[in-house]
Amino acid sequence: MSVLGAVADVRPVLDRELRQRSRTARSMVVMTIFLLLALGVAFITYTGETSAFNGEFGIARQNVGRSVFEWVLILELVLLLFVVPGISAGAITGERDRQTLIPLQVTLIGPFGIFFGKVLSSSAFILLLIVATSPILAMAYLLGGVAFSQIVSGIAALMAIGFLLAVLGVACSALLRRTAAATLIAYGLILALCVGTAVLFAVLMIRELERGDRRRRLAR
Repeated sequence: MSVLGAVADVRPVLDRELRQRSRTARSMVVMTIFLLLALGVAFITYTGETSAFNGEFGIARQNVGRSVFEWVLILELVLLLFVVPGISAGAITGERDRQTLIPLQVTLIGPFGIFFGKVLSSSAFILLLIVATSPILAMAYLLGGVAFSQIVSGIAALMAIGFLLAVLGVACSALLRRTAAATLIAYGLILALCVGTAVLFAVLMIRELERGDRRRRLAR
């Protein structure tokens, strides 16, 4: 399959999915909650950091900007872990439930186009959520303590993670027949990845500490 043919297959599915998603109230509710939580965390972090220095903002300026950036970024990552499987895990099983998958399969669109059209539609909504919260991260940049490159790297990392989660959710939706089962498996896999990453990080940190202790003992 040529690149132009693959793009031609993806575009109809992507256009249909984006139109349907933009007409539902669920997308607006999710975006509103996403923004309110990000604003709430930024406000709480800002007030907490400034009050810790008795209102002397000039002293705490760098700490405020960095703290707001880090906590908002962590919140967005956690929200993506919860939101993306719920959006993407029903991409194909929902077509089965509505009995629209077979008409979609008998068109000229191939399996590649259907799958990646669903992935890109979910990723587009994730991109919209991240872009909508980017002014909050820009506020952290204005407060100081955070470089512009760090803001860009944080947004890029969120987009990459959101895309991978969307691929995982749509894959579960393609392999399973029920939306509930696909969603449950997607959340289970994400939980396993998070726990596995945390365990691996802890093991690496313990080994690094042990190496440091050995070096100090040899130095003595």
